[in-house]
Amino acid sequence: MGALVDGGDGRCQLLVQFARRPAPGTTPAELGLLSEREVDVVRLVARGLSNAEIGSRLYLSETTVKTYVSRVLAKLDLRDRVQIAVAAYESGLVQPGS
Repeated sequence: MGALVDGGDGRCQLLVQFARRPAPGTTPAELGLLSEREVDVVRLVARGLSNAEIGSRLYLSETTVKTYVSRVLAKLDLRDRVQIAVAAYESGLVQPGS
């Protein structure tokens, strides 16, 4: 975890970052184009699960998971699964260690 660092204005940057996180159970605005199921898939992609593992957890076929991943890539104008994971973490949808 990051250290408490004074940002020059008296606030600790760690606290500022924490305050920017979306409320639990909400979808960050950056991912607002996605359906609820697509958000579920994004969370699991960000955790490093394969399409087969995601399908098993969400009771979907691997082909359906591939379709969801393709839709996420198109909607968010991303190139690959790594960029999906980065977007999930940067938006606050997924938190490290959770």
